[in-house]
This record gives sequence, C-alpha cells and structure tokens, in this order.
Amino acid sequence: MSAPSILKKFDSILTHRPLVVGTLTGNISLAGQVREAHAAPVDIIEIRLDTFDFNKTRAPEFLATVRRMTKKPLLLTLRSGKEGGDKRFQKFIGNKDKEKFFRAILPFGDLIDLEIRDKSLLKRITQRARSKGISVIHSLHDFKKMPPRGILNQSARESIRLKGDFFKVAVAVKNPEDLRKFFDWGLDCPHPRPVLIAMGRAGEVSRILGYCFGSPLTFGHLGRSAAPGQLKARDLTQAIGNIFPKDF
Repeated sequence: MSAPSILKKFDSILTHRPLVVGTLTGNISLAGQVREAHAAPVDIIEIRLDTFDFNKTRAPEFLATVRRMTKKPLLLTLRSGKEGGDKRFQKFIGNKDKEKFFRAILPFGDLIDLEIRDKSLLKRITQRARSKGISVIHSLHDFKKMPPRGILNQSARESIRLKGDFFKVAVAVKNPEDLRKFFDWGLDCPHPRPVLIAMGRAGEVSRILGYCFGSPLTFGHLGRSAAPGQLKARDLTQAIGNIFPKDF
C-alpha cells in the first residue's frame, strides 16, 4: 500500500512525532476554535460535520471558509449516531442522501473519515476520494469496550482490501490492563497505519503515546471535547512536544 498524500506532506515530522488533529465542532464559536488551532498549534483540522446545524447546500461554502481561515489540511468527518455522532445532522440527511453529500464535500478535504461498518458507502466513496488524491481513514468506534481481537483484525483486513489509508480504532478502556491489551493489539494490527485511540479517563495517555505503538495521528479538541477522554489540543501538543521534542 503506497503512502497517502497527507503522509508525504508531513513526512519529515512523522519521523519523530505524531500529527496532531484538532477537532472543530459546531457547538462553540468558529473564530475561537480557529484561534485555538493556530495557538496549539495543530497540523490538521478535523471538521465534525454532524455537529453543525446547517443544511446540505451550505456545507461546501462553510468548508471553503474554514480552509481559508485555517490554511491547514482538512479532515472531513460525518459521524453517525451509532458511532457517537450528533443526531441533529440526521434531520436533513438520510442514508440515500449521504453518498451525494460526501461527493459534494470531497473537493474541500484532504482526508475523509468513513465508518467501516457503513458497507453501502465505504467502497464507492473510498475509491472516489483516492482518485482525487484525498486520503481515507476507515474508522471503528466502540464506546463500551474493546471488541475481540478477531473482530478488530477482520475490520483491519477489510480496510486494507478496500484501500483505506488509515484504520482508526477508538475503543473504551476502563483500566491500565485494558489499555495494555489495546496497545498490544495495535502492535499486531494487520493494517500498516492504525490510529489508536483509547477512550475514557484511563485511555487519555493513548493520545500522547499511541505514536510509540504505530499510530501516526492523534486528536485533540479546539474548545469542546468530541469524544470521551479527548484532551485539549494545546495541552496535547505541549505534552507531545515534551516527550518527542523537535518542532512544536
């Protein structure tokens, strides 16, 4: 599997630290979050589209505005309700409209997050994104537990088969033993680029040390947490800078 374009862009940085993704939501001021993204600083902006209360036709205009304001690569994420997404978005987009929506916003992204459970969409949008030079993250979330290794490995292999550039796994951990088992799986993950996120208080350290277990990306919020245990982007970059010192 060749390296995705986003890794080529950040090749020199990834030799010594993970890329920090700042998660931007529609729950608080856009301008304030953009200022935080620059102050942190973060490498990539994730836009959690499901948290914004706009209609479909406004999304491309909004994304163009965020790109202009941040001057950073954009990760486009539309999280479903089953995987922790904000249900407000479902008021104006159903399953039939989702593919059309993804096709409309693709030109404004550098990466896109696609849930690996969404079989009806995964293959077509992955192919279209890669044909346009947009890197693809296939993601899997479990807010209650770490799924069995067999299930995780099966999903990882499915991501490889469908040419996902990254396989992001976010699972709940309750104690250090759970975290150890998760990192142990990460070392053996079939996918060459696992993104390892352990959710909850016991998993906060995964956002800093996941890089040591093969995770090239980590996520911090720009004003309001979008997942259990998500750290503030500025605190995350400071911690990473202390542990993997070079360019923060």
